[in-house]
Amino acid sequence: MVAMLVAGCGSGTDYKNNARPPAPLNITASVSNAGIAVSPTSFGAGPIVLIVTNQTGASQEVTFESNELGASKPGVTEGRYRVRAANAEIATATITVGPERQSAQNQLLQP
Repeated sequence: MVAMLVAGCGSGTDYKNNARPPAPLNITASVSNAGIAVSPTSFGAGPIVLIVTNQTGASQEVTFESNELGASKPGVTEGRYRVRAANAEIATATITVGPERQSAQNQLLQP
């Protein structure tokens, strides 16, 4: 039995320890009749979770958009984005995304 355990712990295993992407960042947006408020309005590139609250009296369709096409990585890439409602009377919000955030490689309790 000891021989089987030792054989299973060989050092011949070859694997890549690629760095993880940055940890997801929560971005909040509030839609009101006055416009859309986003926090934070600037951050580094990487995965995000957009949390939107609707403070108007009607249902709203919200779009997170950019002029860039075909991002090759998950999450947002460097550039300018806007958050807009389908209702043109609601002012849009602008977001500035900078260089990629630091890897979550050595952060504990990451998914």
